[in-house]
Amino acid sequence: MKKSMFLIVILSMVGCSPQTPNPGNTSQVKHITQPGFANTSGGNGTSCDDIIIIQANNHLFGVEAEYEWLRLNYPGYQRIKQALIDCNDKPADVLTIRTKDGQTRDVYFDLSSFFGKL
Repeated sequence: MKKSMFLIVILSMVGCSPQTPNPGNTSQVKHITQPGFANTSGGNGTSCDDIIIIQANNHLFGVEAEYEWLRLNYPGYQRIKQALIDCNDKPADVLTIRTKDGQTRDVYFDLSSFFGKL
């Protein structure tokens, strides 16, 4: 009896584990606020029209903010590829990632505040 009760408790804990936020829902997006480093705002990154805006003083902090945003919103993600593109006449990165649950997503970041600033 004790073994089966223990197994039920463990299985119920697994079933109740916290879910990864769904950045498709803007209210669940976690943004970065780190003065002197970088801040993010805007949308959920699903397109140029819903782009994540990065405010950073230089390229190094800006790129690190992209990866930090991904770690916050897609824990356990894997980067597949990254490309520099033009979104609404602004420089942007689109990162193709594989989420922890195996989905492939493109995430768009506005780089205009730091693009070309070393």
